[in-house]
Amino acid sequence: SVYILAQVHVGSSASRGRQPRGPHWFPRNHSAMGVCGSSGVLERAPPSEYTHHKLENEDEAGQGKLDFNGEYRLKGTTGGALFYAVAKFADRESFVKESNVNLMLNLLFAFLLNTIALGLVLGLTFLVYAYPIEEREDPWEVDLGTELAALRSAISADPPRELSVDDVIEKRALDLCLQDHTIRFTQAMLIFMWAVKMFPGIVDNFWAVCAMLSLPTANADRPGCYLEKDSGSLVITHLPRGYGMATILLCQLPEVIIDIIILCVGAKFLYFCNCLSGLILKSMAFFFLTQIDEITHTGLTSSDFQKQIKQSSLRWRNESKHLVSRDQWDAWLSTAIRLSVSIGVVVYYTQFFQADVGNFRQECFKYKALFDRCAPGVPRCGMHAFGVYFFQV
Repeated sequence: SVYILAQVHVGSSASRGRQPRGPHWFPRNHSAMGVCGSSGVLERAPPSEYTHHKLENEDEAGQGKLDFNGEYRLKGTTGGALFYAVAKFADRESFVKESNVNLMLNLLFAFLLNTIALGLVLGLTFLVYAYPIEEREDPWEVDLGTELAALRSAISADPPRELSVDDVIEKRALDLCLQDHTIRFTQAMLIFMWAVKMFPGIVDNFWAVCAMLSLPTANADRPGCYLEKDSGSLVITHLPRGYGMATILLCQLPEVIIDIIILCVGAKFLYFCNCLSGLILKSMAFFFLTQIDEITHTGLTSSDFQKQIKQSSLRWRNESKHLVSRDQWDAWLSTAIRLSVSIGVVVYYTQFFQADVGNFRQECFKYKALFDRCAPGVPRCGMHAFGVYFFQV
């Protein structure tokens, strides 16, 4: 789903030399337009016919034709509200129909809410990284080479022997093993889910940037947006390049950077969690950071304004040829790329970036399988099922 420069073709009214007037371009069949899904990938949409007419007298208006085959719907977040305000502020017709003060205050408060939301996300992410994550990582910030060698030596002995508390290195290795209660591959599975959770937001902001850069600048006799007759939703077809670049720098770019930071911080947060129950519960709680902008928008704006944002969209005409067809992209290529990137992130982080910690945990897992540490009087703890012994870690 590549966003191309939008080209709006005026039909029969333009062929008769009549220029469109005002923002009232209403669709005859707007339900046939494509809709942007939750993943940010555009669905195929056939061209739709639009009729241009004056609001006060439809019979006297000339008819034209606008063929749109792509659409990007605004998100119900502070970022979506900011772009909505920018689009109306940049539209000449909006200043004619609405109060200048109203448009300026709308833009001001949209920018303020978006700044507050981004500040909260960045601030809370930093606090999580500086305190609980660093606290979990501190015991592992040592040279694990000597402890790993001592642990492997005890396991490979014939017969295997327990680590000695009298030896400084072996005692440090034993303490690290006993403090860690994770199960093999659980961190990798939850980091994979975390990456799957974060990628749609990053990709959606990328498509939003492409859409903004694709919209042409409105001519003096053409509005930048119009209201649909049936739903009353705002459709944005033109945008001055300066306004688009300002929105990208103040909204989309910070969101992408913060999403990448949250992805990295969340992966580290999950990797150094030292027990399975805490790993699952804390991973669910960490999702809260990804919803702060939506919570801020929902809590501090009116319900009607929220509905109008979600119904608003960018529309354009795509005339270019693609190396991959829309059917191929939607059917399997998008899934293949996202799956490959998610797996690549997990493999790189767990097997390369944190390789020393992962190798030590693997040897600890083997050590605990050899030497059960049950309560006094309990000869064998854990669970036996299907011929497999699930020992306590």
